[in-house]
Amino acid sequence: MFIKITKFSKYRYAQAVESYRQNGAVKHRVLLNLDRLDIIKNNESYANFARRLLELSNAEASIDINSILETELSNWGYVVYKKIWQCFDLDKILENIASKTKISYSLSKTSFLMAISHLLAPSSKLAAYNSQARYTGLEPVDLNNIYRSLDILADSKEKIEGKIFDINRNLFNLNVDVVFYDATTFSFSSCLADGLKDFGYSKEGKPAKVQVVMGLLIDCYGRPIGYEIFVGNTFDGKTLSYALESLEKRFGIRKVIIVLRQRYSIKD
Repeated sequence: MFIKITKFSKYRYAQAVESYRQNGAVKHRVLLNLDRLDIIKNNESYANFARRLLELSNAEASIDINSILETELSNWGYVVYKKIWQCFDLDKILENIASKTKISYSLSKTSFLMAISHLLAPSSKLAAYNSQARYTGLEPVDLNNIYRSLDILADSKEKIEGKIFDINRNLFNLNVDVVFYDATTFSFSSCLADGLKDFGYSKEGKPAKVQVVMGLLIDCYGRPIGYEIFVGNTFDGKTLSYALESLEKRFGIRKVIIVLRQRYSIKD
């Protein structure tokens, strides 16, 4: 095992790598993505980690686990989401979409980075790009490709939802007879209306900010079916009729039970 320095974009990264032989050829396998070199430099956590490794390499008779200092290790918790990603064939679905475009990068790998960043450390796309080295074993993704992929994903939204719906139905023997619908709002750090962004009733309590309205459809097990985005000043009731038409047209769901929630106030 050895430390390998790789360069991507304007940064250099440190990786723990081991050599192995396959079909007579020597190959390298990344065991751990440590971090960018500029972050490792003068970082006391990494220094403590290195000192402890030196101590352990001397094969001491006993080791007090409580004496091991905390260090900033790469995040490998994303592998759970990777399994779900593969179960729903999202890698194949996205690469099939990419094959019909002129892009040369992996749409699946780029989208997966955005997905796990949103799940594990919600932040901007730029922050996701800058912190991607924390995820062990993931190939680096270019920032420009992250931004470029957003238009492709938006244009392919209905196709992706339809594929996932079919796979979801097959995996769980799903019979969609009850559908739940709810609408919420998402505000922006802006006071300028533009396209979808507009002023409206804010469920986040931010009436001075522009927003969009999102309607979400889920099945009776809480699994999402699809979503729609509406102009920020759209009334909830108007989004429901559109969602029902979408259910019948795209998913073949004709029988729907609508449950209305009514708030009551009791006066003495």
